[in-house]
Amino acid sequence: MRALVDAEELANATQHVTGVIDRKQSANKMLRMDFNPPDQLVLTTGGVSGWSKTMVNGDVLSAGQIVVNGLWLSALTSVLSAGEVDVDFNAKEHQLLLSAGNTKLSMAVMREADIMPWPVLPERLYPLTAGSLSRLVSGVVHAAGHPGKDTPPVLTAIHLLGDGSKLTVQTTDRYRMAQNSINNCEWQGDVLVSAEWLKRVSVQAVQFGVTDRVIEIVGERTVDVFPLIAGTYPNLESKLHPTTDASWIIQTDRSSLLGAVKRLKTIDMFQKDTPVKLSSTRDGLTIALNGADLQGDEQLAASVEGGSQPLRLNASYLIDALSALENDTVCIRVQNPKQPIQIKGSEDDPVQIIMPMRL
Repeated sequence: MRALVDAEELANATQHVTGVIDRKQSANKMLRMDFNPPDQLVLTTGGVSGWSKTMVNGDVLSAGQIVVNGLWLSALTSVLSAGEVDVDFNAKEHQLLLSAGNTKLSMAVMREADIMPWPVLPERLYPLTAGSLSRLVSGVVHAAGHPGKDTPPVLTAIHLLGDGSKLTVQTTDRYRMAQNSINNCEWQGDVLVSAEWLKRVSVQAVQFGVTDRVIEIVGERTVDVFPLIAGTYPNLESKLHPTTDASWIIQTDRSSLLGAVKRLKTIDMFQKDTPVKLSSTRDGLTIALNGADLQGDEQLAASVEGGSQPLRLNASYLIDALSALENDTVCIRVQNPKQPIQIKGSEDDPVQIIMPMRL
């Protein structure tokens, strides 16, 4: 078994497929290498946390299949010099040899081992415009809960909804919410998918499919499969689309507001959840930080309607929400300072919702 491939492509492919390997477990770190002449080296992993496959183009000189420790291979390929790498199997020593430039590396090959079998895959795959799923996910992933003992699994998920014409994604961690959608998607369904996993694999997605157990994301050279998260997702409709009119509407330049909040957060070195206060003025909007030992404020030009009471928001949440938008102008709609506020750019931008902090 032997192949000549690009070192950087091999390193990237190895890093991709080992993303499903649980580094805390001693088992399930296996990676299968299939040498398929004339031009394809296929890397495959599979375990309790998902399955992944990547194709690396090159010159495959002889066919065969071996299984190695995926984390070891990832470590070795990450230090190879740029250019062509010779991937060879030494049958006598039962080792995988990697040669690139003046660097020669070797690692043991597992005997009588294989990855966990793949699950039943979706019968139908739905096409995606290149980059569309990544943009969809990047607009909402920040509002998903972080995995941990105190976070219910459903809150670490991205909620995928399909009605046969539109694909919608939602996230919430109880304190903020986000929703984004794209048209021209024929899939119909309602599933929960790991936010961390979907963010990682969505970059290359051009197709996807769903069964009652797993979701499959297909790229130009990648195939990724992950178990669905069981549970019922919170109903966000009333928060994302309130029926009552806003009592305070702010329209301002998104970049200016984002920059002001970032600067004020930077001076507060002692708090994780830095609060900033938004107040309307005759000339626009004031953003202020009022800590016990640190204070600061900035004035922004803004169009303001209403707003007799100040609004206190988590600075990190506000930064995440503004960073997820693309439009130059942002609109903040407030029902009252104790109710969730809505942040929106253009019609194509994701909807962002943040719960205010107590004054």
